[in-house]
Amino acid sequence: MNNLLPRKTLLLLFLVMVGADAAQIIPIVYRDPYVEVRAGIGEAGRQPIHIGDLLSLEIRIQFDSHIVRVEQFDSEYFQRGFSNQSGIRLFAPPVVTYESLAGELMETRAVWSFQVLDCPADQKICAGDKNYELPIMSMVYQIIDASGQTLNDKTIRFKPWPDKIIVSTALPYSSGAERKFSDYFPAGAYPDMLPATNSSNGGALAVAAGGLLLALGFGISLSKSGSLHGPPETTLAGNRWERLLMELSDSALQDEQWTDALRRCASWFCLDELDANPYAWLTDDPTDSAQPPKSVAAARALFMDIANQDMIEPQKRTEFLNRFTQLADEYLARGAGKRNLD
Repeated sequence: MNNLLPRKTLLLLFLVMVGADAAQIIPIVYRDPYVEVRAGIGEAGRQPIHIGDLLSLEIRIQFDSHIVRVEQFDSEYFQRGFSNQSGIRLFAPPVVTYESLAGELMETRAVWSFQVLDCPADQKICAGDKNYELPIMSMVYQIIDASGQTLNDKTIRFKPWPDKIIVSTALPYSSGAERKFSDYFPAGAYPDMLPATNSSNGGALAVAAGGLLLALGFGISLSKSGSLHGPPETTLAGNRWERLLMELSDSALQDEQWTDALRRCASWFCLDELDANPYAWLTDDPTDSAQPPKSVAAARALFMDIANQDMIEPQKRTEFLNRFTQLADEYLARGAGKRNLD
Protein backbone atom coordinates (compact mmCIF):
# COMPACT_ATOMS: atom_id res chain seq x y z
CA MET A 1 0.00 0.00 0.00
CA ASN A 2 2.88 2.33 0.78
CA ASN A 3 4.32 1.73 -2.70
CA LEU A 4 0.96 2.32 -4.42
CA LEU A 5 0.58 5.91 -3.25
CA PRO A 6 3.82 7.22 -4.81
CA ARG A 7 2.90 5.54 -8.12
CA LYS A 8 -0.50 7.24 -8.16
CA THR A 9 1.15 10.50 -7.26
CA LEU A 10 3.67 10.15 -10.09
CA LEU A 11 0.90 9.27 -12.56
CA LEU A 12 -1.11 12.31 -11.49
CA LEU A 13 1.93 14.57 -11.83
CA PHE A 14 2.59 13.14 -15.29
CA LEU A 15 -0.98 13.86 -16.44
CA VAL A 16 -0.77 17.39 -15.05
CA MET A 17 2.52 17.97 -16.89
CA VAL A 18 1.07 16.63 -20.15
CA GLY A 19 -1.96 18.90 -19.79
CA ALA A 20 0.24 21.89 -18.98
CA ASP A 21 2.46 21.16 -21.96
CA ALA A 22 -0.56 20.97 -24.27
CA ALA A 23 -1.79 24.31 -22.97
CA GLN A 24 1.58 25.88 -23.74
CA ILE A 25 1.50 25.06 -27.47
CA ILE A 26 0.67 28.75 -27.93
CA PRO A 27 2.89 30.28 -25.22
CA ILE A 28 2.31 33.42 -23.16
CA VAL A 29 4.22 36.34 -24.71
CA TYR A 30 2.85 39.20 -22.56
CA ARG A 31 1.12 39.60 -19.19
CA ASP A 32 0.14 42.52 -16.95
CA PRO A 33 -2.55 42.98 -14.26
CA TYR A 34 -5.25 43.42 -16.92
CA VAL A 35 -4.49 41.17 -19.91
CA GLU A 36 -2.63 37.97 -20.77
CA VAL A 37 -1.53 37.43 -24.37
CA ARG A 38 -0.63 34.17 -26.10
CA ALA A 39 0.72 34.38 -29.66
CA GLY A 40 2.48 31.95 -31.95
CA ILE A 41 2.76 30.12 -35.26
CA GLY A 42 0.85 26.88 -34.85
CA GLU A 43 3.00 24.83 -37.25
CA ALA A 44 6.40 25.99 -35.93
CA GLY A 45 8.42 23.19 -34.38
CA ARG A 46 5.87 20.54 -35.36
CA GLN A 47 6.57 20.09 -39.08
CA PRO A 48 9.05 21.21 -41.75
CA ILE A 49 7.92 24.46 -43.38
CA HIS A 50 8.25 24.99 -47.13
CA ILE A 51 7.49 27.81 -49.53
CA GLY A 52 3.75 28.04 -50.10
CA ASP A 53 2.69 26.00 -47.04
CA LEU A 54 -0.46 27.28 -45.37
CA LEU A 55 0.50 28.52 -41.88
CA SER A 56 -1.48 30.02 -39.01
CA LEU A 57 -0.80 32.87 -36.62
CA GLU A 58 -2.89 32.53 -33.46
CA ILE A 59 -3.37 35.28 -30.85
CA ARG A 60 -5.35 34.74 -27.66
CA ILE A 61 -6.20 37.57 -25.24
CA GLN A 62 -7.59 36.83 -21.75
CA PHE A 63 -9.11 39.74 -19.83
CA ASP A 64 -11.84 40.79 -17.39
CA SER A 65 -14.61 42.05 -19.67
CA HIS A 66 -16.05 44.24 -16.87
CA ILE A 67 -12.97 46.44 -16.65
CA VAL A 68 -11.15 45.87 -19.98
CA ARG A 69 -12.10 46.41 -23.63
CA VAL A 70 -9.65 44.93 -26.18
CA GLU A 71 -8.89 45.82 -29.80
CA GLN A 72 -10.92 44.20 -32.57
CA PHE A 73 -8.84 41.94 -34.83
CA ASP A 74 -9.14 42.01 -38.64
CA SER A 75 -7.06 41.47 -41.79
CA GLU A 76 -5.47 44.91 -41.55
CA TYR A 77 -4.07 44.08 -38.10
CA PHE A 78 -2.03 41.24 -39.62
CA GLN A 79 -0.92 43.30 -42.62
CA ARG A 80 0.25 46.15 -40.41
CA GLY A 81 2.25 43.79 -38.25
CA PHE A 82 3.96 42.05 -41.19
CA SER A 83 4.40 45.13 -43.40
CA ASN A 84 8.22 44.78 -43.29
CA GLN A 85 8.11 41.14 -44.41
CA SER A 86 6.78 41.32 -47.96
CA GLY A 87 7.51 37.62 -48.48
CA ILE A 88 4.72 36.74 -46.02
CA ARG A 89 1.22 37.13 -47.48
CA LEU A 90 -2.17 36.89 -45.80
CA PHE A 91 -4.21 34.00 -47.23
CA ALA A 92 -7.63 34.60 -45.67
CA PRO A 93 -9.38 36.93 -43.19
CA PRO A 94 -9.00 35.90 -39.55
CA VAL A 95 -11.35 33.56 -37.74
CA VAL A 96 -12.24 35.39 -34.52
CA THR A 97 -14.05 33.71 -31.61
CA TYR A 98 -15.01 34.78 -28.09
CA GLU A 99 -15.26 32.49 -25.07
CA SER A 100 -16.36 32.98 -21.47
CA LEU A 101 -13.92 31.50 -18.97
CA ALA A 102 -14.08 31.07 -15.20
CA GLY A 103 -15.46 34.01 -13.25
CA GLU A 104 -15.51 37.26 -15.21
CA LEU A 105 -12.72 36.26 -17.58
CA MET A 106 -13.18 36.38 -21.35
CA GLU A 107 -10.91 35.17 -24.11
CA THR A 108 -10.69 36.60 -27.63
CA ARG A 109 -9.05 34.20 -30.07
CA ALA A 110 -8.01 35.18 -33.62
CA VAL A 111 -6.36 32.89 -36.20
CA TRP A 112 -4.90 34.27 -39.45
CA SER A 113 -4.01 31.91 -42.33
CA PHE A 114 -0.95 33.02 -44.30
CA GLN A 115 1.77 31.78 -46.66
CA VAL A 116 5.47 32.39 -47.19
CA LEU A 117 5.80 33.15 -50.91
CA ASP A 118 8.95 35.18 -51.45
CA CYS A 119 12.43 35.92 -50.14
CA PRO A 120 12.72 37.48 -46.67
CA ALA A 121 13.31 41.20 -46.17
CA ASP A 122 12.96 42.11 -49.87
CA GLN A 123 15.97 40.01 -50.92
CA LYS A 124 15.97 39.45 -54.68
CA ILE A 125 17.81 36.10 -54.46
CA CYS A 126 17.73 33.87 -51.37
CA ALA A 127 19.47 30.55 -51.90
CA GLY A 128 19.45 27.98 -49.11
CA ASP A 129 17.21 27.93 -46.04
CA LYS A 130 15.33 31.17 -45.43
CA ASN A 131 14.83 32.90 -42.07
CA TYR A 132 11.87 35.22 -41.58
CA GLU A 133 11.98 37.33 -38.42
CA LEU A 134 8.57 37.64 -36.83
CA PRO A 135 7.62 41.25 -36.10
CA ILE A 136 7.08 42.96 -32.78
CA MET A 137 3.32 43.47 -32.79
CA SER A 138 1.30 46.03 -30.82
CA MET A 139 -2.21 45.97 -29.44
CA VAL A 140 -4.41 48.59 -27.82
CA TYR A 141 -6.80 47.96 -24.95
CA GLN A 142 -8.85 50.24 -22.70
CA ILE A 143 -9.57 50.32 -18.99
CA ILE A 144 -13.30 51.01 -18.55
CA ASP A 145 -15.66 51.75 -15.67
CA ALA A 146 -18.93 50.02 -14.80
CA SER A 147 -20.85 52.10 -17.36
CA GLY A 148 -18.37 51.30 -20.18
CA GLN A 149 -16.69 54.71 -20.22
CA THR A 150 -12.98 54.74 -21.04
CA LEU A 151 -10.72 55.48 -18.11
CA ASN A 152 -7.36 54.81 -19.73
CA ASP A 153 -5.85 53.68 -23.04
CA LYS A 154 -2.96 51.23 -22.97
CA THR A 155 -0.67 49.96 -25.74
CA ILE A 156 1.25 46.73 -25.35
CA ARG A 157 3.96 45.16 -27.52
CA PHE A 158 4.80 41.49 -27.98
CA LYS A 159 6.54 39.14 -30.38
CA PRO A 160 4.83 35.92 -31.52
CA TRP A 161 6.55 32.64 -30.76
CA PRO A 162 9.05 31.33 -31.95
CA ASP A 163 10.63 34.70 -33.00
CA LYS A 164 11.43 33.47 -36.54
CA ILE A 165 10.18 31.10 -39.23
CA ILE A 166 12.75 28.86 -40.93
CA VAL A 167 11.69 27.76 -44.41
CA SER A 168 13.40 24.74 -45.96
CA THR A 169 14.48 24.78 -49.60
CA ALA A 170 13.33 21.19 -50.28
CA LEU A 171 9.95 20.69 -51.95
CA PRO A 172 7.60 18.22 -50.25
CA TYR A 173 6.98 15.18 -52.46
CA SER A 174 4.95 12.01 -52.06
CA SER A 175 5.91 9.11 -54.33
CA GLY A 176 2.31 7.94 -54.31
CA ALA A 177 0.87 11.23 -55.54
CA GLU A 178 -0.93 11.16 -58.86
CA ARG A 179 0.01 14.66 -59.90
CA LYS A 180 3.44 15.48 -61.30
CA PHE A 181 5.87 18.27 -60.56
CA SER A 182 5.04 19.88 -63.91
CA ASP A 183 1.35 20.05 -62.95
CA TYR A 184 2.17 22.38 -60.06
CA PHE A 185 5.07 24.22 -61.75
CA PRO A 186 4.52 24.34 -65.54
CA ALA A 187 7.69 26.40 -65.99
CA GLY A 188 9.78 24.27 -63.67
CA ALA A 189 9.22 26.76 -60.81
CA TYR A 190 11.02 29.44 -62.84
CA PRO A 191 9.54 32.06 -65.19
CA ASP A 192 9.72 30.97 -68.79
CA MET A 193 12.22 32.72 -71.01
CA LEU A 194 11.16 35.29 -73.56
CA PRO A 195 10.60 33.85 -77.05
CA ALA A 196 13.17 34.55 -79.72
CA THR A 197 12.25 37.44 -82.00
CA ASN A 198 11.60 36.51 -85.63
CA SER A 199 13.48 38.64 -88.12
CA SER A 200 11.96 40.03 -91.30
CA ASN A 201 12.01 38.08 -94.61
CA GLY A 202 14.50 40.49 -96.11
CA GLY A 203 16.90 40.01 -93.25
CA ALA A 204 16.50 36.23 -93.41
CA LEU A 205 17.32 36.21 -97.15
CA ALA A 206 20.39 38.36 -96.57
CA VAL A 207 21.64 36.07 -93.80
CA ALA A 208 20.99 32.96 -95.90
CA ALA A 209 22.81 34.44 -98.90
CA GLY A 210 25.72 35.53 -96.75
CA GLY A 211 25.93 32.08 -95.16
CA LEU A 212 25.95 30.38 -98.53
CA LEU A 213 28.72 32.63 -99.86
CA LEU A 214 30.74 32.03 -96.71
CA ALA A 215 30.30 28.29 -97.02
CA LEU A 216 31.39 28.35 -100.68
CA GLY A 217 34.37 30.51 -99.73
CA PHE A 218 35.58 27.73 -97.44
CA GLY A 219 35.40 25.25 -100.32
CA ILE A 220 32.45 23.21 -99.13
CA SER A 221 31.46 20.89 -101.99
CA LEU A 222 28.06 19.79 -103.11
CA SER A 223 27.21 16.09 -103.03
CA LYS A 224 25.37 14.28 -105.79
CA SER A 225 22.10 14.85 -103.99
CA GLY A 226 22.78 18.56 -103.92
CA SER A 227 23.13 18.89 -100.12
CA LEU A 228 26.05 20.68 -98.55
CA HIS A 229 28.72 18.72 -96.67
CA GLY A 230 30.31 20.69 -93.89
CA PRO A 231 29.63 21.91 -90.36
CA PRO A 232 26.29 20.72 -88.93
CA GLU A 233 23.37 23.03 -89.55
CA THR A 234 22.55 25.38 -86.69
CA THR A 235 18.88 26.11 -86.12
CA LEU A 236 17.20 28.62 -83.87
CA ALA A 237 16.35 27.07 -80.51
CA GLY A 238 12.63 26.34 -80.51
CA ASN A 239 11.80 25.61 -76.86
CA ARG A 240 12.79 26.69 -73.40
CA TRP A 241 15.51 24.15 -72.64
CA GLU A 242 17.21 24.76 -76.01
CA ARG A 243 17.17 28.51 -75.48
CA LEU A 244 18.63 28.09 -72.02
CA LEU A 245 21.27 25.70 -73.36
CA MET A 246 22.51 28.47 -75.66
CA GLU A 247 23.02 30.74 -72.63
CA LEU A 248 25.25 28.15 -70.92
CA SER A 249 28.04 29.05 -73.32
CA ASP A 250 28.36 32.42 -71.58
CA SER A 251 31.59 32.18 -69.58
CA ALA A 252 30.72 35.37 -67.69
CA LEU A 253 28.08 33.61 -65.61
CA GLN A 254 28.94 33.11 -61.97
CA ASP A 255 29.25 29.51 -60.72
CA GLU A 256 25.92 29.68 -58.89
CA GLN A 257 24.13 31.15 -61.91
CA TRP A 258 25.63 28.62 -64.31
CA THR A 259 24.85 25.65 -62.05
CA ASP A 260 21.27 26.84 -61.59
CA ALA A 261 20.84 27.32 -65.35
CA LEU A 262 22.15 23.82 -66.11
CA ARG A 263 19.85 22.31 -63.49
CA ARG A 264 16.85 24.12 -64.99
CA CYS A 265 17.90 23.12 -68.50
CA ALA A 266 18.12 19.44 -67.55
CA SER A 267 14.79 19.66 -65.68
CA TRP A 268 12.99 21.21 -68.63
CA PHE A 269 14.49 18.65 -71.02
CA CYS A 270 13.16 15.80 -68.87
CA LEU A 271 9.74 17.42 -68.50
CA ASP A 272 9.30 18.52 -72.13
CA GLU A 273 11.00 15.70 -74.07
CA LEU A 274 10.85 12.65 -71.80
CA ASP A 275 7.60 13.53 -70.02
CA ALA A 276 9.38 12.54 -66.82
CA ASN A 277 9.43 14.30 -63.46
CA PRO A 278 13.13 14.54 -62.53
CA TYR A 279 12.42 15.66 -58.97
CA ALA A 280 10.67 12.37 -58.25
CA TRP A 281 14.00 10.65 -58.85
CA LEU A 282 15.42 12.36 -55.76
CA THR A 283 13.07 10.37 -53.51
CA ASP A 284 12.20 7.26 -55.52
CA ASP A 285 13.93 3.98 -54.73
CA PRO A 286 15.32 2.68 -58.07
CA THR A 287 14.87 -0.93 -56.90
CA ASP A 288 11.13 -0.40 -56.44
CA SER A 289 10.43 0.96 -59.93
CA ALA A 290 10.24 -0.72 -63.32
CA GLN A 291 13.26 -0.60 -65.60
CA PRO A 292 13.03 2.77 -67.41
CA PRO A 293 13.77 3.22 -71.12
CA LYS A 294 17.42 3.71 -72.00
CA SER A 295 17.06 7.44 -72.69
CA VAL A 296 15.25 8.02 -69.40
CA ALA A 297 17.88 6.03 -67.48
CA ALA A 298 20.67 8.13 -69.01
CA ALA A 299 18.83 11.37 -68.25
CA ARG A 300 18.20 10.20 -64.69
CA ALA A 301 21.88 9.44 -64.11
CA LEU A 302 22.91 12.85 -65.46
CA PHE A 303 20.24 14.72 -63.48
CA MET A 304 21.25 12.99 -60.24
CA ASP A 305 24.90 13.98 -60.86
CA ILE A 306 23.87 17.60 -61.46
CA ALA A 307 21.57 17.66 -58.42
CA ASN A 308 24.43 16.48 -56.20
CA GLN A 309 26.59 19.44 -57.21
CA ASP A 310 26.27 22.47 -54.93
CA MET A 311 28.37 24.50 -57.34
CA ILE A 312 29.88 23.53 -60.68
CA GLU A 313 33.26 25.19 -61.07
CA PRO A 314 34.43 26.55 -64.45
CA GLN A 315 36.86 23.66 -65.02
CA LYS A 316 33.97 21.16 -64.73
CA ARG A 317 31.50 23.02 -66.92
CA THR A 318 32.69 21.49 -70.19
CA GLU A 319 32.33 17.95 -68.85
CA PHE A 320 28.73 18.44 -67.70
CA LEU A 321 27.78 20.43 -70.78
CA ASN A 322 29.20 17.76 -73.11
CA ARG A 323 27.29 15.02 -71.27
CA PHE A 324 24.01 16.90 -71.52
CA THR A 325 24.55 17.89 -75.17
CA GLN A 326 25.40 14.30 -76.15
CA LEU A 327 22.29 13.01 -74.35
CA ALA A 328 20.02 15.57 -76.05
CA ASP A 329 21.61 15.06 -79.50
CA GLU A 330 21.27 11.27 -79.36
CA TYR A 331 17.69 11.50 -78.18
CA LEU A 332 16.60 14.03 -80.80
CA ALA A 333 18.50 12.23 -83.56
CA ARG A 334 16.28 9.20 -83.04
CA GLY A 335 13.24 11.44 -83.53
CA ALA A 336 11.91 10.23 -80.23
CA GLY A 337 9.95 13.17 -78.83
CA LYS A 338 7.32 12.53 -76.23
CA ARG A 339 5.66 9.84 -78.36
CA ASN A 340 8.52 7.37 -78.17
CA LEU A 341 10.84 7.42 -75.19
CA ASP A 342 13.41 4.98 -76.54
